[in-house]
Amino acid sequence: MAGKSDRHAGIYLNTAIVRDLHWLKHHLLHATGIHLLHSNTWSPADLVQGTLSNEFALTDALGSGLGVYFPWLHLGFHCPLPINAPTDTIFFFEALAICAAIHRTRAWRKAGRFVRRLAILSDNSNSVAIFNSLRASPIYNPILTSAVDVMMEFKLDVRVEHIPGDLNTVADALSRGKLQLVRELVPSITLLTLIPPQDALGACKS
Repeated sequence: MAGKSDRHAGIYLNTAIVRDLHWLKHHLLHATGIHLLHSNTWSPADLVQGTLSNEFALTDALGSGLGVYFPWLHLGFHCPLPINAPTDTIFFFEALAICAAIHRTRAWRKAGRFVRRLAILSDNSNSVAIFNSLRASPIYNPILTSAVDVMMEFKLDVRVEHIPGDLNTVADALSRGKLQLVRELVPSITLLTLIPPQDALGACKS
């Protein structure tokens, strides 16, 4: 509401703002009460490989597709770029790949695994910034709200940090659909099709 000086002036609400307000209303109505938050500073280096409550992912997106790689699990996900995305900017798809990695927590929970800390490395600094600030242009809000929904539902603590592109080779190959190269880089990898969260693309939840 920046730049507004008349407190009685009307405010135009577009579809995106109304959707975000409904999201906020939903969480307020279903909140369990007052929560006391405590500072819990950690970085990806603090995670312990093999611990069921810790997990680690690398993500990437290019003009051809999305890639998500869980190196500790030798597990890679890939898919073409969604055709129903609201924009074709690579920044959107880099953020969508991060969101898809966060959504993997839901599948683990169904399998009985409780991940509490998830570190994600991306070579796109803009995507890292919006997940650390939870602030972005309206077109990216569905990605952030989709990720926050999962984080709140499963009490998941997420850290998103930057990695140089030349160190993100497996996720890069996954996003390019170069699966033979992926198998050469990680012979023990299991490859699966990535299904991006539809609400992150702006689709309404049922």
